[in-house]
Amino acid sequence: MGWSTSYEHWFSEKWLTNVTYSEDFTGSTSGQPGNTYIGAKYLTAALWWIPITRMSIGIEFVRGERENLNEQRGRANRINGLFQYNF
Repeated sequence: MGWSTSYEHWFSEKWLTNVTYSEDFTGSTSGQPGNTYIGAKYLTAALWWIPITRMSIGIEFVRGERENLNEQRGRANRINGLFQYNF
């Protein structure tokens, strides 16, 4: 089971930002090993520039966390460069 929510804000016709947060909980059954994935949290924030119609260029920050059945946790952060062209 999981959920997500997003917010998008346009500063002008060429600039926008969006933020998304999501969580996922898969649960467990008896007999699964301790390193079984049981859930995660995910946050993204992006800034987009639209220089011409159908083309977008952006930068995005991503933060993710996961948890295993044995309560072991991991975190990761990254920055992505994004390019999109709609044909």
